[in-house]
Amino acid sequence: MKARRNLLLATTALTPLMIVAGTAVASAQAVSGPNATFGGFGGQWSGLSLGAGELRLTAPLGSAWGVQADGIYGTIGGYTWGEAAGHLFTRDPSLGLAGIYGEWNQVGANTTFRVGPEVELYAANATFSGVAGWKSGGTSSVFAQFKGSFYVTPNDKMFAGYVYDDGQFATAGMEHQFAGTGVSAFGEARVGQNSSAAWAGLRIYFGTPGVPAKTLIDRDRQDVAPLWLWVPDSANPGTTPAAGTTVGGTTEAPTTTGGTTAAPFTTLG
Repeated sequence: MKARRNLLLATTALTPLMIVAGTAVASAQAVSGPNATFGGFGGQWSGLSLGAGELRLTAPLGSAWGVQADGIYGTIGGYTWGEAAGHLFTRDPSLGLAGIYGEWNQVGANTTFRVGPEVELYAANATFSGVAGWKSGGTSSVFAQFKGSFYVTPNDKMFAGYVYDDGQFATAGMEHQFAGTGVSAFGEARVGQNSSAAWAGLRIYFGTPGVPAKTLIDRDRQDVAPLWLWVPDSANPGTTPAAGTTVGGTTEAPTTTGGTTAAPFTTLG
């Protein structure tokens, strides 16, 4: 009952954005052209090291539609962390984006799947973004992320938001694209009920021509769909690393149960 109530609240919160962004038509190109984004970042999650690479591949489907594939691969405190996601969306770069999002995520042996609507609303120098839906696996049956971004300059973005997944988090971050280039620096911090995280890294944008290079606000509204990151809250069931794996400075030893040797159960964080 609680999960259904949370899902209803999350999707209800998205409704105004869906109504506005969903009216996007072919008055402008949803994706200006095929493009790619490569990046890497590192930091910490509740005292554990975090590092990963990211990839986004985006392409137009006709004029009013676009498709994007996301990939994240790295580690959190010795656990392998991977994400693979897809977006199918329509967009008017002067108005907003509306689409469907689906994602697979694995941290160690813990696998989850997410699917739901995503929307963005563009208003002058501000962008309001959200995704919410149903999740299988883990300890929560619903998920949501909401974010408000403000472009201080066309190449400087600051944002703050909220995540509901395995726990609840407040988020804040920034991205700065170096003028005349396709290179940006970014960082994000999250504070949850039982954990906190911070990371920073670099991105390189390819395939979106412009002399000088396209600004960050134009890339976000003409080229790419949002990149959503999902990481577990340390108070919730974690993953089971293989025996001998070092997690948070501790080497896990195998345990024997009924004559069967297995890796111990441990929580991330």
